[in-house]
Amino acid sequence: MMTPLPNILVIDDSPESLELMKHVLSPDHRVRLAVNGEAGMALARQTPPDIILLDVLMPGLDGYETCRRLKQDLDLVDVPVIFITAMEAAEDEATGFAVGAVDYITKPISPPLLRARVSTHLALYRQRRAAEQARAKAEEAACAKTEFLSMMSHEIKTPLSIISAAAELLQRFPDNPEDTRIEAGKISKAALRMQLMIEALLADDLLDTSVLVTSRPPVDMAKLVGDLCNERRTSYPNHELHMEIKGQPIVDGVFPLLRVAVANLLDNAAKYSPSGRPVHLRLAERCGTVSLSVQDQGMGIAEEDKERIFQKFFRSERSSHKSGTGLGLYLVRRIAEGHHGQITLESQIDQGSTFTLSLPAGRQP
Repeated sequence: MMTPLPNILVIDDSPESLELMKHVLSPDHRVRLAVNGEAGMALARQTPPDIILLDVLMPGLDGYETCRRLKQDLDLVDVPVIFITAMEAAEDEATGFAVGAVDYITKPISPPLLRARVSTHLALYRQRRAAEQARAKAEEAACAKTEFLSMMSHEIKTPLSIISAAAELLQRFPDNPEDTRIEAGKISKAALRMQLMIEALLADDLLDTSVLVTSRPPVDMAKLVGDLCNERRTSYPNHELHMEIKGQPIVDGVFPLLRVAVANLLDNAAKYSPSGRPVHLRLAERCGTVSLSVQDQGMGIAEEDKERIFQKFFRSERSSHKSGTGLGLYLVRRIAEGHHGQITLESQIDQGSTFTLSLPAGRQP
């Protein structure tokens, strides 16, 4: 299949200039001619050109006004316009660029210069269009991926919630043998791990979209943290979850992402704390900042790992015996930074760690 010739529209009231430009460009381009601004705009709207060569001094609608009107048309706004003029003053060129031109060619026209300028701007125009088409395809693919992950998440979470509820009943029923309750606890923790993996995948996908620059409604962090603690108490029966709240901690943010961040901090604290040791959560709003500190009494984090633990898929040697994906703290940092906040760490070996999530306070609902 032959590639169509570039479509060039020449608008000039001089028959000599029209014929010259057609003669110079015709072998490699499809050239259409118009003798005034009104006729040129009609041809452009009929079939949008790849480039427009436009005379400045024309009776009636001059080149500047013609260019202004072309740039107001959504179908023509991106078409490059090169002014053809005998005027060489700097203020004339400034006016042309201000109304949307990309270049100037002065009369008398030099055929080699005309071919070179047209070739250059055609190449730039095609590159820009190709980039826009590629971006549109990428956005379409990203939307399809998000929809697929959301659908799969829903389909998986429904049976997971049934499994978790059944396991919780088996744990609580007093007449069940001890080994049954132990196995039910294992089922409950396995279901929770799968839920965390699903939420992590969705969060990672959301962070790659424009969700953080669109809607950010107020999120009640006290309710979010409280609900998570209530949900996790059955999954971590060997840890007491102590929660302390001060002020009215509201942030403007994306609720699913904030939930993932808090859930990862809470689950890490419970996972790495010895059985019987409490996990402390302190949530406060002070001086325009909402901070959540999650403190455990676990193995602690080595100095050389304190920055690396926020890297994607990183897992330290000391934590290799624990299950995990290496995504949790990476997502916490990305979510914090996406909300114009930060995550900090204080830790000592064999004494525990404290992660503090700090976010700008939001408007009260």
